[in-house]
Amino acid sequence: MYLMAGAGTNIPELLTITKMIGKRASLMYFSMVTIIAFIAGYITNKLLMPGFTPVLDFDRTSKTISTVNKMMVELPVWAQYLCSFIVIGYAIVALVKYIRQKVKKA
Repeated sequence: MYLMAGAGTNIPELLTITKMIGKRASLMYFSMVTIIAFIAGYITNKLLMPGFTPVLDFDRTSKTISTVNKMMVELPVWAQYLCSFIVIGYAIVALVKYIRQKVKKA
């Protein structure tokens, strides 16, 4: 719930919403997203974890981390480079299109 509320309440998002619908409406939007996220989080915690008391247990945490590390997929180095080049290629194509648009307008 909090991850969804975070995406809807970040500063660039709020600035865009404020320009589109105004200050009052964006304040109401921010308030409602925040309140609903807290309520949904509270209800989720009550339904899924009754009687849960948070305790910092380093043994349990290290076991969880080691389990997650076993599930991670590591690509070979050549595949990592290939993926990097693909992402860089997309960025270059987007940059070239942007520059062409700016040159045409000028």
